[in-house]
Amino acid sequence: MNAARVLQIIGFALTLAAGVALCFLPAFQSVTSDSDGHQATRTQTLLQMQGSAYLLVLVIPVLIAAVPLLLRGRAWRVSSIVAAVLLGVFALVGALSIGVFYLPAAIVEVVAACLPVRRPEVP
Repeated sequence: MNAARVLQIIGFALTLAAGVALCFLPAFQSVTSDSDGHQATRTQTLLQMQGSAYLLVLVIPVLIAAVPLLLRGRAWRVSSIVAAVLLGVFALVGALSIGVFYLPAAIVEVVAACLPVRRPEVP
């Protein structure tokens, strides 16, 4: 297994971890107070706030990172470059919301796509 493939596996794991973190970590906090001055604080996850349909948005980067892992040969190289670009665009476009969570995975995928392809050795 070459270094680019290892980095792609790490990138996939990072996108998966970001998606899981976005589902279960508290993302929203609301504070309410009554006329007596009692305050109540409530936290919600992104999934609780947006609903289960938001899982479709969270699964897109995971699928993008998974595609190069399923391919071999020339298709693998092309899909690696496309996945790196798409994850980078996803992270930059969504940088003010969830995109920042996918930035480490995008960086790893770009590095993996930039590594040279291992050539077979000639005896």
